[in-house]
Amino acid sequence: MKFGWMILCVMVLAVFTSACSTQTCGKPDVCDTGTAAYPQFTDDDVSTMTTKLDGLAGIKPPQ
Repeated sequence: MKFGWMILCVMVLAVFTSACSTQTCGKPDVCDTGTAAYPQFTDDDVSTMTTKLDGLAGIKPPQ
């Protein structure tokens, strides 16, 4: 009887894993999306960050 339950459990596990491996399980394919992994910074963002970091480092702004 224990051997039968073990076979049943293995078969159920195999069905669940194979069903998910053939489908995307609701997750989009990362190769099909055209979005960047990180947000792109604008020139204003870079300028603001540079000014703030220079201030923290004690670097005076150019005259």
